[in-house]
Amino acid sequence: MKEQILTSRNRAAELWHSPQFCMSMAFLGGLSLVAVIGPLLSAYNPNLVELSLSGAQPSAEHLLGCDLLGRDLLASLIFGAKTTLYIAGVTVIITASLGTLIGLFAGYFGGLIDTVLMRFVDIVLAFPGFLLNLALASLLGPSINNIILAISATGWASFARLVRGQVLTLKQREYITASKMLGASDFRIIYYHLLPAIYSLLVVTTSFALSSVILVEASISFLGLGAPDSAPTWGSLLNQGRKVLFETPLLSVMPGFLIMLTVLAFNFIGDRLRDLFDPREL
Repeated sequence: MKEQILTSRNRAAELWHSPQFCMSMAFLGGLSLVAVIGPLLSAYNPNLVELSLSGAQPSAEHLLGCDLLGRDLLASLIFGAKTTLYIAGVTVIITASLGTLIGLFAGYFGGLIDTVLMRFVDIVLAFPGFLLNLALASLLGPSINNIILAISATGWASFARLVRGQVLTLKQREYITASKMLGASDFRIIYYHLLPAIYSLLVVTTSFALSSVILVEASISFLGLGAPDSAPTWGSLLNQGRKVLFETPLLSVMPGFLIMLTVLAFNFIGDRLRDLFDPREL
């Protein structure tokens, strides 16, 4: 056990020797900082519409030009980072919490509870996820909270299935059986034994889930069903850019480039964390 702990610590230290991991963390850290303080430093209001500047080219006043509503593109990208990361973060918190809770209860208690919960999960997973997200976003209307709800409606199911499978294995371990024989309550076993044991799985899955949510949100916004115009996201900027791809290429290139970098960063971090927590590598 002592050797495994030392090996795990060594592998954790190796994370910071990985160029991909360090660059990804630095990029996401910088992006988060820009999302938080960027709107305070921007000289332009991203909600200020100036139709006379619609599709304006880059200049000394507007470094990246303007979007089709005459808003400064750099300010819109900064505000879009805040909106996009907010949607991704809140959505993953909701889906991970709900999915983990359902997976823990289904895997631990089994029987009728497991059957009912997992059949519900199967029903959710039977629908094409993105099409269901589109349908819900269209039905609920353009709103940041509505798009979070639309994506969360399906995202929790994958968490529930993964957690349930892990719990089915863990509850057969000797220390779980010993805890039951000593009179530990179900809540204590779940909270103090099972939940810490699936921590690594949740960390890795959450990292990949963040990148997935960003792509889904961008796709929904690209189709015009995402956040309203008063809250620009990278996907909504892409939707504008496709109409003037050759006249104003930066309107498509810049948000698309940021989406690509953000998704790659989360995936690189997820890959490295998966290598770290993989027990076969210990």
